[in-house]
Amino acid sequence: MAFTEDLDAFVDVDEFAVSVIIGGTTGTGILDQNSDVTLGGEVVFIDYILTARTSFAGSLTYGDVITVGGSPYKVEMQPLRIDDGAFCRVPLVTTTLAANNITTLDSRRLVTLDGRYLITL
Repeated sequence: MAFTEDLDAFVDVDEFAVSVIIGGTTGTGILDQNSDVTLGGEVVFIDYILTARTSFAGSLTYGDVITVGGSPYKVEMQPLRIDDGAFCRVPLVTTTLAANNITTLDSRRLVTLDGRYLITL
């Protein structure tokens, strides 16, 4: 006997998930925002990872822009399938960056990985 379950129950908006728009299609997912502190507590990195059904988000590719919880995000790499492949994790980056109170000792420009300048000091 095959075991079946309601996969939508795992990404129920009423409980803990957010609305996700990919192209013109709306679905749900779980947005994790894991923080990491480095450089002696001076820099905080935030990793954004969306967990969603593979049938909904599994075809995303690098550079795709999606809306998660009303905010735009860019796909950082292809989705990573979880366990049996019913769900996937999609690494994301924010499409807008803010640089406040950042200084360098040698007055260099701060540049993002995609080549955009944050600020020239």
